[in-house]
Parts: sequence; structure tokens; C-alpha cells
Amino acid sequence: MSGGLPRRLYHHAGKWVLEVVRHVNVGQDLIRPTMQRLTGHRAIATYFKNNPDKAMLGKATQRLLQTEFVGETKSFNLEGSEWIANSVPPPRGGALDSLMPGAELPTLEMDVDDLKAQVVVLTAVQEGLLSRLARLEARVAKGWVDGGSSANNAAARAKPSPKAAAPARREPEPDPEPASEPFDASAEAPAPESLDESPAPEPSAEPEPSPPPAEAPPVQTRVLLALPSVGELAKCVALLIGGDVSAQQAAEELAVNRTTRDCYAAALLDDSEQTVGVIVMDLKAAVYLGGTLMMLPKSELESQLRAHTPGEDSIAASAEICNALAGAINGAQDQHVRVGALGKFEFKSWSWVAQPAERRDLEDSFGGRTVVLARPLPEQIF
Repeated sequence: MSGGLPRRLYHHAGKWVLEVVRHVNVGQDLIRPTMQRLTGHRAIATYFKNNPDKAMLGKATQRLLQTEFVGETKSFNLEGSEWIANSVPPPRGGALDSLMPGAELPTLEMDVDDLKAQVVVLTAVQEGLLSRLARLEARVAKGWVDGGSSANNAAARAKPSPKAAAPARREPEPDPEPASEPFDASAEAPAPESLDESPAPEPSAEPEPSPPPAEAPPVQTRVLLALPSVGELAKCVALLIGGDVSAQQAAEELAVNRTTRDCYAAALLDDSEQTVGVIVMDLKAAVYLGGTLMMLPKSELESQLRAHTPGEDSIAASAEICNALAGAINGAQDQHVRVGALGKFEFKSWSWVAQPAERRDLEDSFGGRTVVLARPLPEQIF
């Protein structure tokens, strides 16, 4: 009963209803705005009692709850610390009617369904993390890892030792004779025996042979992307957006070719930054799925659809939907993939989508289309 942001206050069928927006973490650092409705004087009073920082709004709410509206439906929006009456009708579909006695929704069953959906996503995320950890441990065991570590180790091994780099020791030169003494050839010339018996000069230290250059890590071959079932992908969409939004197997495949327009795409990249697949969303999916996740009003979504241009909020939220789909994809295979930036679809950059290795076509409850395509492996040359 604590936290959240009060949004609207309704009086419907003799009951007061307070709408509170909460941001719920649904996994993979994905935050979903969730609407909670508190019904009745006691539930609303308890909420403000547990949120002392909203004491001013609580007093304004208490004054409004004491007003009688017999047989009327009233709606109030929050402006600062006051409720302002408006003409917004109750939620479409008679959501408030379900709060009347005798037709109350089974709250426990709803919570169980939400928990089941969260377990599906968390399981997919866990399996993806475990497989990625296993690959990293294998690389460390082989003596190399991605990034600059292997290059630094190779440079350290190739560096000559200090002993090899040190110059050879030189004998000190004798001091020159004083210029005042005469030169005596007989005295200065050494005997032949002394020449033979003189110690040989110490040979210079030969540099140690440098170790062979470190072998570069083997080039990783691309692995064919395995796609989960449409049902698993649909669960991710329903869990992330919530409400009445759903997705299912599309009746027919979305044409993705050089004539495709007004679509948005995000690459699926493996650990070597190779493109192994792509997620494509048509205009309606990008506008309505992303805009609904951001809780944009319906009029704003219709305006974006008419303009054939999703807003920045819709694009950012659609990218989060792609991240959620990647969680289900990682749960269906051993390799780990991540999602690249979501941008306008250009066929010349994705020519392989005309003949993908595999695809999954979803159609959401708004009529939008989302497609996940696996990139085929390159043909072997003999």
C-alpha cells in the first residue's frame, strides 16, 4: 500500500476508486508501468496513511470522499495536490463495473497468473546467463578472453628479458702514459708468450631466443539462431505491457522484402557482435505496443499512426519490448544474443530477410505485427 503515484480518482456505482501507477521490475532490468486500483474509503485512507509524503493530497482526497454523488459517475485528475473534475468516462470495457459486489475479480488468481508469467521470463533470463557464464569460463580455461586481455598477455610474453637486453661487460681502458716520460719500445712491447697467455676477452652475452608469437584466438564461427515458440514470445509481450494486451500466431506472414515500408528493426547480435537475426515491428506494433507501455493516451497513438511516425517514447518502449523478446530467445538455445538499436527498416541493410532460416510471426491485440527472423548461415565454398 506504499509507493506509487496517484493518477485519477473515480466515483462509480456508489464506490470511490483511486488509480495508482506503480513501476514494476519484470526482469532483465525492464520496468513496466502498472495500474493499481484501490476501492473503498478504507483502502484509500490506508494508502495515504502509509504514504506520509502525500499528506496534503490525502486531506484533499478525504474532503472529496465525504461528498455524496448519488447515482453519478465522477472522474477527477490530479493537479499538484488537488483533484480537478473532468469529463473522462470510466475505463473502457466496464473495468469499474467489475468492482461492484457480486462481480469482483478474483484478485488471488490474477496474482498467481502474474507470478507464473514472471517465472517464465526469469527462467529464460537465468538460462541465458548460465550459458554465457559457461562460455566465459571455457575461454578463461583456454588462456584467452575477449577484449584487450589476450593482446596484453601476448605483448608481455614477447617482451625480451632484462638479462638478454643488457649490454656485454667491457674491460676498463688503461690510463694514458704521462707525456713527460720517453717512449721505450723494448719496455712497452710485450713478449710473445705474454700475448698467448693473456686471458681471452669475455664473449658478449647472446640474447635469449624470444618465444614464438602468441596465437590469436580462433575466429568464432556463427551459430544458427534457434527461435522459441510463438507462445513463449507472446507471453513476453503480455507480461511486459500487461492489461488486456495479448499476442498470438499471425494468420499470415508479414511480407518483409524490398517493398516493405514503415517498419522498424533491431538486430540480434551474438557475443562476437555478429548479426544472427532481427526483430521487425510494423508501424502499428511500434506505435501501439510501445505507446501503451508508456501509457500514452489513445488520441496520441492515433495521431502517430496517421502521421506514419512513432514518437520517441513509443520507439524507446518498443526497444524494451525487443529486449524482452530476446530473453525468451536466449532461453531457447545455448548461445547468448543481445538486441541492437531499434531503427527504421531498410531492406538494403537486411537483404537476407527475404529468405530467413526460420521465422516467428506474431499479431498483437491492436492488429500490429512483430516478426523474429533467424539469419541463414553462409554457404560453404569448396
